[in-house]
Amino acid sequence: MNAKQRKLVLRSLSNGLYVVTSRSAEGFGGATVTWLTQSSFRPPLLVAGVRADSGLAACLASCGRAVLHVVGEGQEELAQAFFAQPVHEPAADPPTLAGFTYTLSEEGLPILDAAHAYACCRVEQTIDCGGDHRLVVLRVEEVGYRRDFEPLTVRRSPWQYGG
Repeated sequence: MNAKQRKLVLRSLSNGLYVVTSRSAEGFGGATVTWLTQSSFRPPLLVAGVRADSGLAACLASCGRAVLHVVGEGQEELAQAFFAQPVHEPAADPPTLAGFTYTLSEEGLPILDAAHAYACCRVEQTIDCGGDHRLVVLRVEEVGYRRDFEPLTVRRSPWQYGG
């Protein structure tokens, strides 16, 4: 396979930018995710590619829940803050994760105040396909839509992830 052409083909796939947060006994975790798609209407299911060695993967395995935040155009700073997959203890006042304030969901997960839209999810299944990312199937249980916005895509961002 031609490596240059493979990269061009795989980077031409449409991908959005999302921040996924979760928690473990050690604290909160979050990461920017670009490989995500809806896979079912009933029940509403999403499938995300999550780095197998990330703090987020550990949090998802620990608590079995996540919050998916849709990153909007003009929110590059939000996506950039979670590329390093930080894991932090909750701050006392105000609570922050990667420098962004949050409120807690009913399940005790951080919902980023900066997010225009989010979905609280339960991990249905994690699939290890032998690659550097795992497939995580998420069941949407609750949503929030705070304002109209245009989602930020990888193509319209300063980053490339894929190939």
